[in-house]
Amino acid sequence: MGGIYNLVNLHLYHYAGNNPVKYTDPDGRINVAIISQYKMNSTNSNNQHLYTNPITNSNPVKLIWEEGCAITAIANLAFTLGLNDDPIDVNANNNYVTNGGVSWLNVSMGLGLTLTPGTGQFTHTIYNTQESDTANNFYTIVKVQYNAANSDHWVGVRGIHTGSDGTEYIVISPTSVNDSGFANNPNSVRYQQGWREGTNGDVYVPVNKITAYKIYSAPIEP
Repeated sequence: MGGIYNLVNLHLYHYAGNNPVKYTDPDGRINVAIISQYKMNSTNSNNQHLYTNPITNSNPVKLIWEEGCAITAIANLAFTLGLNDDPIDVNANNNYVTNGGVSWLNVSMGLGLTLTPGTGQFTHTIYNTQESDTANNFYTIVKVQYNAANSDHWVGVRGIHTGSDGTEYIVISPTSVNDSGFANNPNSVRYQQGWREGTNGDVYVPVNKITAYKIYSAPIEP
């Protein structure tokens, strides 16, 4: 079953009193966890979708435009940076979203970050290289596959983990309500793709299910 449950230290921020926003890494090397503040298909108490198309509102079940998970990941990145741009704000920003698509470079400029895009797997080696950089903070968004049809889905990165069987995982920041809650459901499409959930709710996606990544960075202020 992948050995994901034999974990020693599940919490990524024990050094920070379990509060990665308030505290910083004492040795100055930070892969900042993207906070999962928004999920694209969240609903309120009346079962109304919170983030719908502000232009036409013609399809309230789907988020906005054609890249709802990417827009949500950007909103979560902004929230992690201390900004209040929710998915509707991101979608309405003509610099960020053009013709239904996300301009990842414009996002970096708007948020005051540097963008390093990549295709293929976001590996533990790349993550550890970021950890060894004492001059910058890193914020990473990855494109993962989540069902038998290998559909693409953007999520944030919170950390990494290696299972007891050697499988390498990314600990993700969900952008959909469907990104969790499948731990005991082997019929779930995510579970069948090798996704796993820890006992504390962390969600793990195998590195081999990652097809692209966007690494944002900013210098660490002295």
